[in-house]
Amino acid sequence: MRASIITSLLAIMAASADVASAGLVSRQDSYSTSVQNMKSKSKDVVVPVMEDCSLDSLLHGQKIRGLDSSTNNGPFCNPVNLTTPSASKVCTAASDYNSVMDDLDDSIYGNNIEFCGTYNPDNNAIVSGKSQPTLQGFIHEEVHNYASKGDTSFLAKQVMDYYTEDQVAVLTALTQNFVTFIHWHSDIPGVSP
Repeated sequence: MRASIITSLLAIMAASADVASAGLVSRQDSYSTSVQNMKSKSKDVVVPVMEDCSLDSLLHGQKIRGLDSSTNNGPFCNPVNLTTPSASKVCTAASDYNSVMDDLDDSIYGNNIEFCGTYNPDNNAIVSGKSQPTLQGFIHEEVHNYASKGDTSFLAKQVMDYYTEDQVAVLTALTQNFVTFIHWHSDIPGVSP
């Protein structure tokens, strides 16, 4: 997500009380009020952005109220193999690993299997709302791509595990004191540059 979009969103949120109390105003007036309100109340705006796997690993152990994290709303589980989903599942858990060795597949096909459970989801069904993402293919795709590099349980831990608040103290402080989003957004899925 572009920094200009985040800045605009922050400006709109900061000015919502002022705009609501002013009644109906034109779009230009509302925008000007929002920007002025943000400028008068904000000293700095910093937008740290992480790629999806880092975001999950670093923030899913956060316990701050309202954050959609594994500790608040989990555990979240994935089958190891989508063709036999009842055979074995791995759920999110705290871990003490030093780093993730193999990144998730960011290609369009990788995203498709990770989000929808198939390499070729029906776009019309998605657009009409008949098909919703299941988010059940993350381990399956990791094993598919890296099975030759390590055992399945290690690969599953890389995908599903997260750091605790104590293990990432700086990010915990940022999460507790500033606005935090833990959702994946992409204009165009594809391999990271």
